[in-house]
Amino acid sequence: MTPGAAPQGAHGVRSVAEYGRRLNGAMRLVDSKTRASVVKEITSGIEAQVQASGGDFARVGPSLDDPAWVGRQMVKVYGVAMWAKAAALALVALLALASVPGFVAQPPESGAAIVGALLAFAALVVLLFAGAMRVSTGLAAAGGGLAAALRVIGFLLPQGGMSPLENATGGELALFLVATGLLVVVAVVPALVLRSRGGSE
Repeated sequence: MTPGAAPQGAHGVRSVAEYGRRLNGAMRLVDSKTRASVVKEITSGIEAQVQASGGDFARVGPSLDDPAWVGRQMVKVYGVAMWAKAAALALVALLALASVPGFVAQPPESGAAIVGALLAFAALVVLLFAGAMRVSTGLAAAGGGLAAALRVIGFLLPQGGMSPLENATGGELALFLVATGLLVVVAVVPALVLRSRGGSE
């Protein structure tokens, strides 16, 4: 189907119907109407190949692209549904605020607050990078900008009478700003790399 780009062979798939189910699952972030139409079109083409091969799916399976891979490509082509975008941005916003020491646990200089903030930041980085590489570069870029803005806002909000900014040393402030800028880099760089690859190809 796509030479040189996809894992070849529908491994573990025993029928057209099962291929369709796996493809549908891999496209779960796409709008339901679009997803149903794409799955029907692809499985119809596979069904035609099976019929041409005497009705034996096993003879066609090795030549097919992996349904999970195909689904991921379709997500990139058709984009994610509005509910998925809203859920992703809400999660980004929650993690961004939680990554500010003291926003979730008090006092902000306590071990629990610092560890919690670091874990939230790490989860945020992974989410933005994975989203940029596997789902939508545009959505990831928007999420990176949102996360950076919310971290700055959270750093300015009072916690127990004083904001983290007022309590921070020069070094802590610099580290916070660098880490916040990293979120934008993580979200945007993959998009630039993928665009550059697309242009060169």
